[in-house]
Amino acid sequence: MYSDTITKKKYLRLIHLKREEMINLGNQFGLTDEKTITCSQELDELLNEFQQFQETRNKQNIIREMSFIIYKCKPINNKRIVRKSNILNVI
Repeated sequence: MYSDTITKKKYLRLIHLKREEMINLGNQFGLTDEKTITCSQELDELLNEFQQFQETRNKQNIIREMSFIIYKCKPINNKRIVRKSNILNVI
């Protein structure tokens, strides 16, 4: 999870820098200049990569949570542990 945070921060930093670069190019050369458009397309690609990263990370979190729920409900010594609120009951 820690490495995901670093990667997320890295993506957000790169997106921020690319957005600033695009704004500067737009101010300097105009919005229809090839340099500005190319930079805009690079920003789009970066945003798409970040979205894919987020979706993958969310799926991994769901799998972890489901694994925990399945593990939590496994019988122990022929007894099943059920969690109600914050109280554990052994049945």
